[in-house]
Amino acid sequence: MKEEDFDVVQMNDEPKEKNERLKYSNETMKRADFSNVATIGGKYNSSNLNHSEFSNADLEKSKISHSTMDHVVFLETNLNRTKFNYSSLKSASFENCSYEDARFLYCTLSYADFSYETFRRTEFKQCTLKQTSFYGATFRNVTFKDCTVKHCDFTGSKMDSTTIAYLRSTDANLTDVEIL
Repeated sequence: MKEEDFDVVQMNDEPKEKNERLKYSNETMKRADFSNVATIGGKYNSSNLNHSEFSNADLEKSKISHSTMDHVVFLETNLNRTKFNYSSLKSASFENCSYEDARFLYCTLSYADFSYETFRRTEFKQCTLKQTSFYGATFRNVTFKDCTVKHCDFTGSKMDSTTIAYLRSTDANLTDVEIL
């Protein structure tokens, strides 16, 4: 795939037409660099983005469905109102991202690292979380529903009583968790 095959909007470019959205379907973009890219309201469907990097990217209101994003790095990325659906994010790394109203539905997040992240009104539904790190993370009005949570680390996290009640029914490490 060549550079001209991508329809990418840089953060400083003039906006596209009001209702135009970027769409990637059945694409293989392994090790792609999405640094400083804005795909607001974009769609990634059945795409392979393994080992890619989203640094200072804006994915607000994007939909990522049936995609493979294993070993992806999200650094200072806007994931507000982004919906991850039936996607694999194994060993993904998240650092200084924003997750207001983000949704992870039917996703595999095993071995992912969400250490020190802050989640607001984020939903995890029927996700697989095995050895996922949420060390020192903050959870405000976050929902975990019907998730498989095995050997996950929530040490030093801050969360509301509803979130901690759900996680107590799992084998998650809740050492030094603070209730908000």
